[in-house]
Parts: sequence; structure tokens; C-alpha cells
Amino acid sequence: MDNRYTKLIEQIQRIGSGFDALKKGPLFRYQGVALYSSEIHLMNTVTNNPDVNATGIAKILGLTKGAVSQTLSKLEAKGIFGKENDPSYKNELKIWLTPFGVSALKAFHKQFAHQWSEFSEFLDALSDEERGVISRFLSELNDFLGSLR
Repeated sequence: MDNRYTKLIEQIQRIGSGFDALKKGPLFRYQGVALYSSEIHLMNTVTNNPDVNATGIAKILGLTKGAVSQTLSKLEAKGIFGKENDPSYKNELKIWLTPFGVSALKAFHKQFAHQWSEFSEFLDALSDEERGVISRFLSELNDFLGSLR
């Protein structure tokens, strides 16, 4: 490995460790219901893509349909999601946040609004060129990590 990249690779490893730590325990609790980062991520994705089915969610998140279905089932048991067979597509699920799920997601966003605000201010201060460089970097990093699996 080239020594010019040591500090950057160490930063990437720290970020990876941070994501791993988020996976180990609940990120948020709402009315006694523990929600993990992957569950919150799925809730956000469904909110941002209301007409997409489980297969579409899997494509957006880069996960298998089985992994998405498993998390959806957990969230359905927690009262976060409703789901039913989509008559438009064979073997597909139509999914939506329940009113409890909407409330839980709003509460999560409210609790973490300060952190999101600070990070958004940082992103807003970047030029389009800087955001483009970061986006290309993250895309290449994602491809590299995918090649390791």
C-alpha cells in the first residue's frame, strides 16, 4: 500500500468502525420500541420512495430482496410498517409506514435534527465541484468494497 494514502485509509476504517458500532445496538427508542440504524434507513428509504415495492427498495439499498423482506417483517411486528401483496405485481409487496411508524420516524428526525443540521451546513458550504469529487470518491469506494465480497 502506498504511504500517501495511509491517513485516508485510516479515516475510512474509522468511519467503517463507526457504522459497525451503529449496527450493534438500537440507535433510537420510540414508545418502548427499539429501532436499529438499518431499520431507520429502511424507513427513510420507503418515505422517500413511497411507490416502490420491496424489490425496488432492495435495488436502492444494494441489498437482497430477502434481507429487505426480513427487516420489513421485523418492522411490521413492531407496528412500523404495513404490507400486503401488490395486485399489480406477482409476488411483490406493497409497503407503507403506519401512523405509528410515521410518528417514530418524525421523533427520530426531531431528536437528531441538530446533528443533521450541522452536517447539512457543512455540505451546503461545499461547492458543486467538491460535492462531485466526494460523490465520485464514494462511488469508487463502494465499487472497491463490493469487489472484496
